[in-house]
Amino acid sequence: MFLYPVLPDYLHFISRCEWRALPPKIDPERIPAEYQPVPMVVIHHSALNNSCSGLVCDEVVRFYQRLHMDTNGWNDIGYNFLISPNGDVYEGRGWNVVGAHAFGYNSKSVGICLIGNFEEIRPTEEALRSAQELISLGTDMNMIAEDYELIGHRQVRDTLCPGENLFSVIKNWQHWSNISYTNI
Repeated sequence: MFLYPVLPDYLHFISRCEWRALPPKIDPERIPAEYQPVPMVVIHHSALNNSCSGLVCDEVVRFYQRLHMDTNGWNDIGYNFLISPNGDVYEGRGWNVVGAHAFGYNSKSVGICLIGNFEEIRPTEEALRSAQELISLGTDMNMIAEDYELIGHRQVRDTLCPGENLFSVIKNWQHWSNISYTNI
C-alpha cells in the first residue's frame, strides 16, 4: 500500500490491488531503522516484454510476481516498483519494504525495474522520466536519502542487468555512483 495520502498528478501509479497482486507469502520485512531513509537506489530491467501497456502490463507484472514467488521461492515480487514503457509506475513491494532484487543490498535500497530488455532497445523517455520522478518523490517523502547513491544491478552482481542501453543512461543521472561488485 502506498504510504502517502495524495498521489502526485505527474506520476500514474498502479497499486497492488489494481494489478491484482497476490498477497505476500508472509508479512513483509520492513527496512531496518538504521537504513531509513534508504541510502541506495538500484535500477533493473526485466529483460523481457519490450512493449506493454494497460491490462497487458498488469499481466506482465503478475507474471514476474509468480516467477519470483513460485520459481525463485521468494515471499513476493522482488522489486519495490516497476515501470512500464508508457511510464506507469507499478507498486511492487512498495516503500520501506525489504526487496529481493540485489542480494546484500535489499535491506538498504529501493529496487526499481523498468519493463523491457535494454540490451536490445533503449528505454522510452516516458519510462525514464517516471523513474526519475519516482526517485524524486521518494526523496521528498523521506523514503530515499537526499544523498542516495544510484547504481545499476550489474554493479553489485555479475549480470547484464539493467541492460547496456539503460545503464548508459543512468550513468548520467544525478547521484550515480561508480561502485563495482569487484571492489565491494
